[in-house]
Amino acid sequence: MSRADDDRSSAERRSDELDRIRALQSRTEAVTVDSLERLDRKDDIDLPSFDVLVDVAILCERCGRRTGLGDILERGACRCEIEN
Repeated sequence: MSRADDDRSSAERRSDELDRIRALQSRTEAVTVDSLERLDRKDDIDLPSFDVLVDVAILCERCGRRTGLGDILERGACRCEIEN
């Protein structure tokens, strides 16, 4: 970990990581749309109209709750940790 990381708050580091993951989600969505459109143009698939959804969810092994990544990073923990 760099010295600059030490000077930032936990919330700032979580926000930066969320931005990184969201950028990867956007890239995954764009590549998927491009691939499907190319296959549709070549008649390899029949998909004239579609949406691509890329979602990251966290499954807590302790309580079994599925929570969106943004919610986990905003709170800094699963609800089961906060409620206890």
